[in-house]
Amino acid sequence: GEQLALVTAPTTTKRYLRLYDIKNKHTKATNAIMLEEFGAGIGHPQVNSVSFSPGEIQLAVARSDNSLHLYDTRFLNKVLNRFSHLGESKVLPNEAGVCEPYGIVQAEWVKLTHGGKLGLVTGGEDGFVRLWDPQSSLEDPDNGGVLGEIDSDVARFSLGD
Repeated sequence: GEQLALVTAPTTTKRYLRLYDIKNKHTKATNAIMLEEFGAGIGHPQVNSVSFSPGEIQLAVARSDNSLHLYDTRFLNKVLNRFSHLGESKVLPNEAGVCEPYGIVQAEWVKLTHGGKLGLVTGGEDGFVRLWDPQSSLEDPDNGGVLGEIDSDVARFSLGD
């Protein structure tokens, strides 16, 4: 890859996304933004995963508030698209009896078989692994189709060839 995406948490509520040009060995960030605030009720706001698209033009940011934000790496100042896992949380209580939500845990890019388009696969605490068309909106009823479902939360997944 030519870029590095780094998320930092200097305070308990603020998260920063920084991009680095590692191809040209720039050790200072070439672009940086403060991420949008996390949804209400998130005890420990976290970014769980960041993933560059092939070609490194788009960047998917999976968040603990059950949202996935999509950015154009050339113009980080706004979110291109937002997707959400809206199902009921399947996180089991910890030893103290508390359910700590962690949202979307992973986002992976995949080439779709038709037309060479890119898709995004996400997994989350609702027990679903979903396929998103990054060019379509969340309101599209066909977007975010379920690839797999389990009776517990998704911790990680792996995509084969």
